[in-house]
Amino acid sequence: NINKVNLHLDYPVVGGECRPRSREVQALWRLVGSYKPHLHMCVHTFIGPLASSDPPYEGLYVPPVSCFRDPKRARLQQRINEYLKWYTDATYFWGREELLKTATDDSALFRFAAHGDVLGCTFEPNMSGGETACVRGSLKVLRALLAGFEQAED
Repeated sequence: NINKVNLHLDYPVVGGECRPRSREVQALWRLVGSYKPHLHMCVHTFIGPLASSDPPYEGLYVPPVSCFRDPKRARLQQRINEYLKWYTDATYFWGREELLKTATDDSALFRFAAHGDVLGCTFEPNMSGGETACVRGSLKVLRALLAGFEQAED
C-alpha cells in the first residue's frame, strides 16, 4: 500500500490475536470474520518477472493442513491440494513434491485457515508470459480449486 505495507503478509499475531497494521487488512479481517467464507483464492502478481527468481517459476501456496481446527476441513484442504498439484500448469515448472509451497503464518491464507477454517490457495503467476498467460494460469488454478472443493464435498 502507500505506506509500504505488504497487504498479503500483514497478519501478525500479538497477544494471541491477529492484529493487522494496515487499514485495508483490518477491514478485510473484519469482513472475513463476519462473512465466514468457505473458500479463498488470492492471485498475487507483479508487473513483470522478478529479478530475484529465475523465470518461469510461479508460486502456488496453500495453508498447512495442521492449522485447521476442524479435521474435516483439513481433509478438504488436502483434497484441494491434490487437485492443485495435478490440474495446474505449475507442475510443468516444478516437481510435484515441490509444487505447493506452505503459506507463512503471517499471511492471509494461513490466518484465514487457522482462524476460520477457510480453504484456499494463493497463486503468484510469473508475468514473463504476459497478461494473457497470467489470466489463463489463474483460471486453471481457480478451476482446480473449485473442482477439489466440489469433489471433497461429495
